Amino acid sequence: MAKKRISVSQTIFLLIIFVISTTDIFIPAIIARQAGRDGWISVIIATIITIFSSFIWLSLASKFPNETLPEYLPKIFGQPIGKFLGILYTFFFIYNNALISREFGALMSVAFLPLTPIVVLIAAISIVSIYAAFEDIEVIARTNETLFPIGILLLLIVTLFTSRYMKFDNFLPVLENGIKPPSLGTLTVYSCMGECSIILYLYPFINNKDKAKRGMMITITLLGVSFLLGALVIAIFGAEFTADLMIPTLEMVQVIDLANFIQRLDAIIMSIWVGGIFIKLALYFYLAALTLKYVLNVKSYKAFLIPLAGITIPLSVLSFENVTEVVIFLEKILPFFFLTQEVLLPLIFLIVSVIKKPYKQRR
Repeated sequence: MAKKRISVSQTIFLLIIFVISTTDIFIPAIIARQAGRDGWISVIIATIITIFSSFIWLSLASKFPNETLPEYLPKIFGQPIGKFLGILYTFFFIYNNALISREFGALMSVAFLPLTPIVVLIAAISIVSIYAAFEDIEVIARTNETLFPIGILLLLIVTLFTSRYMKFDNFLPVLENGIKPPSLGTLTVYSCMGECSIILYLYPFINNKDKAKRGMMITITLLGVSFLLGALVIAIFGAEFTADLMIPTLEMVQVIDLANFIQRLDAIIMSIWVGGIFIKLALYFYLAALTLKYVLNVKSYKAFLIPLAGITIPLSVLSFENVTEVVIFLEKILPFFFLTQEVLLPLIFLIVSVIKKPYKQRR
């Protein structure tokens, strides 16, 4: 049984940073390639779909309010299948961390530290994240609570300072090529927003579950707004040029030049990105270790953290040869990988739990 140690506001901050910390790096270019100037439509549709998906997550979590996902899976499916599904989620978390670490390495290598070996960058961020995971979910949430307002403030500042470069006719004509392009973009945005499914793990830690539903609605709405702000890069560069950029948001920041005084904010934005990636890695390491704790029925999750890092670091380096392969994976494979983890499996869990409860009552 989990202790209740996270406030609703901390949960909101954690979910928002968890999602946008990595999506602001390569995703805007992917959406521009898929949806073109209709990227903003993709964001709106994906936000609406995510709101409906949240009812699946919250309905499932509320059935087992004091337990995390790997704790109640054996109650739904029985011990063998339940523990297998727990191991499957551990794999998801490990591979997600490997991908996030590689994104971080690619970002730092391309933009700031081209001569530093990727493995050094990945190892450094992994070690710091493991240290945070050792301190438990409460420390991760409090650390994120400090970083969150700074990150949001900088996002608003960047939007304000780049507004004079925006040409909103870059979004016209609407649906010039039909509904297919924004539909492809919707799949990508939705898969990213679907990372809010970690509420299945965070729910038992929330100290006021009565406000969890409202908190989730606030989270998804704010995520939709932040994705729309990210789509403004198309208003600056146009859809075609944005699609060709490696890191559009970084290019967006670099155009800021206010009276030759405020410029080169990319280093500051990078520090916020690093902070967000650190939080995301720490949380994924924590969830993977917590899952193994319940699957293997041991007292502490901490013994698994260092071995998990030992798997994640080489997996991150060996899975992708270069940044191009990372982007291809994000565009072509990740949406289906995420949707299986975030939507399909939780929906199956919910359906089976609903069917199984009346069966138990009949017995």
